[in-house]
Amino acid sequence: MSFNMDEARIWSRGSDNELAYASPVAPYWKGNAFKTGEDHRRTQASELAYYEGIQPRAYRNEAGLIGDDGRKRRCLGCSNDKGDLVDGFTNEVHRVGGPYLCSIPVQTIDNYSPHDIISRVQIPKNKTLKTIQGILQKHDIEPSRPVKFVGRRSRFNPEAQPVFTCLVYCTGNTLTWLDAAKEIRRFLRYEKLREVSIEIIHPGHEDPRDTFPIQKDDRVTGLWFEIQNAIVAAIDLEDVISFGCYRRGRSKVLEGTIPTILVIVDSRSTKEWKTTREQIVGVLDEFKYPEVAVEIVKDQIRTDPSTTGGLNRVLLSSGMAKAGQSIAPSRNHKESWTLGGFVELLDPDRDRWSIFGLTCFHCVMPDPKRVSLSLVDKMKKWHDNGVEYNDDGTDEFLTVDQPTTCALDNQRKKVELELDKAVPDRDPYLTVHVEGVGKVGNLDLTLPHRKQAREAKNFLEELDNFTNADSQGLGFLAMGSGMDQIVENSELWGDTECVWNANVEWALVELHDNRRPTNAVDSGFLRDFPKGHDRDLTKGPVYSLGHGSGAIKKGYANPVADFVFDHGGKLEVRDKYGKRAATVVGVGDDRFSAPGDTGSLVFTKDKFVVGMVSGRTYFNSLTYYMEIHDIFKHIMDFTSARQVRMYQG
Repeated sequence: MSFNMDEARIWSRGSDNELAYASPVAPYWKGNAFKTGEDHRRTQASELAYYEGIQPRAYRNEAGLIGDDGRKRRCLGCSNDKGDLVDGFTNEVHRVGGPYLCSIPVQTIDNYSPHDIISRVQIPKNKTLKTIQGILQKHDIEPSRPVKFVGRRSRFNPEAQPVFTCLVYCTGNTLTWLDAAKEIRRFLRYEKLREVSIEIIHPGHEDPRDTFPIQKDDRVTGLWFEIQNAIVAAIDLEDVISFGCYRRGRSKVLEGTIPTILVIVDSRSTKEWKTTREQIVGVLDEFKYPEVAVEIVKDQIRTDPSTTGGLNRVLLSSGMAKAGQSIAPSRNHKESWTLGGFVELLDPDRDRWSIFGLTCFHCVMPDPKRVSLSLVDKMKKWHDNGVEYNDDGTDEFLTVDQPTTCALDNQRKKVELELDKAVPDRDPYLTVHVEGVGKVGNLDLTLPHRKQAREAKNFLEELDNFTNADSQGLGFLAMGSGMDQIVENSELWGDTECVWNANVEWALVELHDNRRPTNAVDSGFLRDFPKGHDRDLTKGPVYSLGHGSGAIKKGYANPVADFVFDHGGKLEVRDKYGKRAATVVGVGDDRFSAPGDTGSLVFTKDKFVVGMVSGRTYFNSLTYYMEIHDIFKHIMDFTSARQVRMYQG
């Protein structure tokens, strides 16, 4: 593989998911003010020792060039705040190498063998590997994992071919990494292995920083709306996807994190982001918030479907339609999203309630690229303007399934795998006819295996009967918002009236007569907040049940909203202040949502519904949701319904 260095400077930025960073002012580096000025001076001396090559940087301490204002700054992961290459090598605080390092987040391909050189570099105890290990030892570098040759490929902007890389994970002294990488690279060139890059990296450096919701008693929370508007006015919004305020750091506990303005930008962006960072720092200085950091990262907000989720067995009997299970257009056999639950609408003219399934509009709207040419104009109209009740063709072209064909196929594969475990040497023709005998072919089954095989066989029969009866049709998209619709909101924050826009997109599915809806989740039913009930979501966790996750997930709602911008920050006039988007942060390494979870409802421990999942970040652990009162408000405006409520059943 040949390398173009101009291309390398754009895409081979190592950890360019962190485009720019500014720490809090010195006394707040660890989240708490130092007690004395001597603490500050001691820390500054430590930083200077690091820059001069005297003292290595501990992984969980913030690195960066100290400015006159007491903030440390990094650019593209580099502590000199320049982000430039050193002799053609990436030189970050905890990642060095070259000539080409893939951007983080990065995929590692363990058994990658693109060249004839593979036989020379992957034989255990061979000359190449032994020499590299000797160079590392010479530079006092002790790998934390075995050194190996792998393929590496950037996930956001993948290279045409994986980059063949000598990968060294290390947690110790960082000062000698660059010299070691240069010497290893010289050796690889001498061995005619020019295609091989060298990468030395701390294993934790590949992961995003730990994220927690901002706390109600953090000072920045009280003026967040004003700070957001000031940031919007101060920065160039091109390529900005969203920004919000969280607690971030390299710590698994809240106390080890600091309040941070988190700016997410388009993963394809090639802009320089130090200017934006300094403009946000200027806003924080104006509002006198020295304890708040600024972090600008690359990421993507995704609404992608699930291609692997299965189904709840209850869907195979009695026409059950269930909240939190799969949904997709009937013509889509390869993907699934989530049916959030069921709502009732009060007729505008009569005292009659009608039941509909509720999900996101994009979950049930056919892809215009997958429909016949004769339907393209109709689909575009629905996509842009929404679907009104009794629109011509909805019951023919907008039909939806639960469970989806994809979920049925995946569940069948899972059950067959369970059967393989129960009967390892099974004959596929005999397996389907397993009875209560204890023998299949020449294999004697123990009682537990016999029970497992019988259960799997019964499940397969249920799946076949359900599929043959063509029972998966749920109904059709009767009414829907269209994409990218707006709800205007206002709220008093102290003496100030705050006005903002919120994005909504929803779909109401009219059920076939043979389907029986239920909002049963775990040991209760999804329901509306009672009037006057405390809606403070910071007092406890929130939950969701998504098809992609396949189980109830737990997270914590951020008390302040993100601002999300369409088209990478190229705002329309109506979006002067962006769109308000609520978020949930997962617990630890467990994310709150997965592919296929869009459309799922967010609820409290008492099953009070607070919103509907609309998307998630790919790399950072954020889930976006639309607040349920915004959805219900838009449904009432669009349909003229007098009231909308959760179905109690």
